[in-house]
Amino acid sequence: MANALLMSYLGLTMTPRLWDAPEATKTLVEMSGDWAPYTQQVREGATRFLAWLLYDLVHVAHSWPHLGGVDTVLHHAGFIAFSALCIGYAVCPFPGAWLSCGEVSSIPLNIRWFLINSGYGKSKALEWANLAFAFIFFLTRVVLYWTCLHGFLTVEVPLLLSRGAPAGAVGIFSLLLSGGALLNAYWFVMIVDMATGGGKKARETCVSDTNGQAKAKSI
Repeated sequence: MANALLMSYLGLTMTPRLWDAPEATKTLVEMSGDWAPYTQQVREGATRFLAWLLYDLVHVAHSWPHLGGVDTVLHHAGFIAFSALCIGYAVCPFPGAWLSCGEVSSIPLNIRWFLINSGYGKSKALEWANLAFAFIFFLTRVVLYWTCLHGFLTVEVPLLLSRGAPAGAVGIFSLLLSGGALLNAYWFVMIVDMATGGGKKARETCVSDTNGQAKAKSI
């Protein structure tokens, strides 16, 4: 929960500030100038997020398959690679900011896990947590994600290439972000399917919150 709160704060504060920034600022971490504090804060957040993902990936592997499936491993591996490249090349502060907004959906997911494990699995509070999770997931990991991904692929990728960024690294960025979008869409279909009673009445699924806490969820 702590990581979800920290990354949510980063995403919700940095995304609006960088939304209207010059495109060059969105693609490169600046060391000086008016935008430098914001881009550097995103890079520092990526470092913390990377450490958390590495820790949780070991945790998931050690408890395999109880805390997550192949989709969880793919999610973690993709974000580990993306964070490492962002930190190493000092690029993509804006994508780092809007990706962090996805952590907001992890907050009701953690609340949901707490309610289930505290004996409130059939409470009204759990219903509200489920609704909040689905709604926030849709806003942050579907609407915001796909909107910003379009901008990244059509505007920021050409700009990175024109400024001499390694084509291979830019290609990896594009693949990782596109893969994340597809994974989020897959998860959202599962969420809607379970919320509308598709399949068995009670089913277990591993839904990964991007702060790394992948736990079995019963809906």
